[in-house]
This record gives sequence, structure tokens and C-alpha cells, in this order.
Amino acid sequence: MADSKTQLANLALLRIGETAITDINDTTNDAARQCKRLLKTVIKEVGRTHKWNCLKTRSQLAANTTAPAFGWDYSYTLPVLCLQLVTLNGYSIDEAYIQSKFEIEGRDILTDAKECKITYIAYTDDVTKFDSHFDRCVVALLSSYLASIIAGEDSLAVTLRREYEEVVLPRAMRIDAQESNPRRYSLINNSTWLESRRIQPGD
Repeated sequence: MADSKTQLANLALLRIGETAITDINDTTNDAARQCKRLLKTVIKEVGRTHKWNCLKTRSQLAANTTAPAFGWDYSYTLPVLCLQLVTLNGYSIDEAYIQSKFEIEGRDILTDAKECKITYIAYTDDVTKFDSHFDRCVVALLSSYLASIIAGEDSLAVTLRREYEEVVLPRAMRIDAQESNPRRYSLINNSTWLESRRIQPGD
């Protein structure tokens, strides 16, 4: 795992044959400036591709004072750093049961549930929280951007982007998914009788 943003940047620069930088915050070095400018976008882009364990966090949201105009009873504003929602009141948002129980509108979760406990993927630039597989994805994607911007190698940029999308990212996602431990299917939580009585998650 990388110890700093500078180290991540240098790993990406190395892949395109460029000289290492001493500090990503060095405003006199063009490579450092480009790496710093791109890194936030790259982390967000990679973070949106998968439910990364290293970026997962949780929060209990307070209901907004103004309810939705129609359709739902409550709205809850997603955290500012939220890249994607993972669970709502203990249910994976990928489950068929929960998909009809909420919708995301702008930065708000609209639902009939009286409480809103979520897990989500959060943006962070604290690279010490990244695992090695997420690091590899960030480096691979960052290098594909830098190849064109710094090295002027458009063909290399295409090659590196393809490697990221077809090799590095799928492998990292597969390994990360194997290390997650989702809750097993619950007959009680997924009861059609409870659903018919309109008992919402968290009620």
C-alpha cells in the first residue's frame, strides 16, 4: 500500500517513463501539478466502480425538516463525501426487496422509512486507508491520464486505459468482493407477508 499521495503519483509516473517527483504539492514541478490536479478525480472515478471495503463507512442520517412534495414520507440527505450507497437500514440496495422502498433524487434519499441507517462508499484522499488493490487501480487509471497529458503518448494512454478496465480493475474487484462478508438472506427480513403489511425497513 502507498504511504502518501506522492508515492501514488510516482508509481503512475514510473509506468509512463517519467522522472519521479519529490512532493505532489510542489507547484514548481509540472508533473507534480498535473498529478495533484488529477488525483481527486481518479480516486472518485475508481471509487464509483465498486463497493470497496477500504472506503466503506456508515452513518445514521437525520430526516430533512421538509418532506418530499409527494410520493414519499421522508427525505434524508446523503453525506457530502458519499460516492455510492451500499445498504439502507441493513438491506443491500442490490436486493429486489429494497429497490422499491427508496429512490435517490439529487443528493437525497427518498423513502417511507422512519429512520435511515446507511453504509456507503466515501471519498477520502487519505491514501493510508487504501488497500493494495485499490492502490493498483488508482495508479493504473492515473497513469493512463498522465500518458497523454505529460508524455504526449496518446497510444500509450489508450493501452493503459484498456489495461485498467480489462485487467487491473476486474481483478481488484474480484479479490475485494471475496473479502466482503454480506449478511445472508433472511426469511424474516424478506417476508412477503411483512411486505404486504407495508412494514418498511427500520420501522
